[in-house]
Formats: sequence, structure tokens, C-alpha cells
Amino acid sequence: MSDTATNTKPEAKAPKKDDLPSGWLTPTGLAKKLSEVTGTEIRPQRIYGYVKSGKEFPHKLHTDGRVIVDEAKALRWFQDLMSRKAESAAANGAAEGK
Repeated sequence: MSDTATNTKPEAKAPKKDDLPSGWLTPTGLAKKLSEVTGTEIRPQRIYGYVKSGKEFPHKLHTDGRVIVDEAKALRWFQDLMSRKAESAAANGAAEGK
């Protein structure tokens, strides 16, 4: 065997991802947007958790197989979630004060 022989296997390229429809984001993009809006870090894993377990979370599969979320509906859903959590915390605080 000669030292000049190299493995000339062509590099495998990742399939091209389709463009997202207007007003739709990936869960990672939504996490970044929510982090900007709330001023606290929202990790993408949290959004994927909502996709997996949130029955009302506004998402669908894109043509290339990625999960995408409707930005406006997801922001509204997240705000509703935060208000429900705040109401629950207030009710628990009031119940403990009795």
C-alpha cells in the first residue's frame, strides 16, 4: 500500500431545511424570543417539554419533519401559563396565611 492513497469518500451533506412559514418558529427560536420578552433565560428543553406534554400548546410538524410553533399563539399560551402559575401561588399563599 502506498502512503499517497487516501480515503476520498465524499462528505455527506445534511439535507436542506425548508423555510419556515411566516409567523412560525422552531422551539429554539421561541425560547430565544421568550427569553427576550420575559428577561429571564428560557431553555429550549422547556419548550420541547411543552410540545411533548402540553395538549393545548400550538405546534405542528413542518414539511421537513421539524417541530414548529405559531409565534403569536405560543406567546399568548406562555403568558396564560405564567398568569395561572401566579394565581395558583397567590391562592396557596392566601391559604397558608389562614
